[in-house]
Amino acid sequence: MLKLSEKRFALLLSVSHTLVDGFTYYALYGMLSTAGLPKAMISRRVETFTEQALPLTQPAEELFTSAGFLCGVLGHICCSPSPGVSHRYLDPEHIAKVKRQQQEADGCMISTNDIVTSSFFVNCNCDVGFAAVNLRGRIVETTADHAGNYESMAAYLRPDFET
Repeated sequence: MLKLSEKRFALLLSVSHTLVDGFTYYALYGMLSTAGLPKAMISRRVETFTEQALPLTQPAEELFTSAGFLCGVLGHICCSPSPGVSHRYLDPEHIAKVKRQQQEADGCMISTNDIVTSSFFVNCNCDVGFAAVNLRGRIVETTADHAGNYESMAAYLRPDFET
């Protein structure tokens, strides 16, 4: 905690990604806000998580360790220009419109994250994209009350995200 003045302070929260994922971080962060309500979270690890997650995570792990992927990453690191930083405004009306269009087209619901991730990958003109996936509720015994790292990576090829 950093004292800024007699009436103001800042709280620095830093935690290793080995211990918690983004979901846990933002749950803790939300509890610290003026509107947040503190609540106990379950810190005991679901011991069968890795075993249960394996069928969901195996394709991404195989891709990450393939010779083609590793050569591509190495080539990118050695030959690509330095990355830049930019930010984009997310238009809530556009996102709502895309959700409605998808629902009308095939009856499927898509999330804001689906739309943003797809748009990001398309605009980066990449062939492969990766996104973190929260596996709470997808793995037996994991709930929103579990603190820890219960996520994995999903690998997307261009046909997965271009529309």
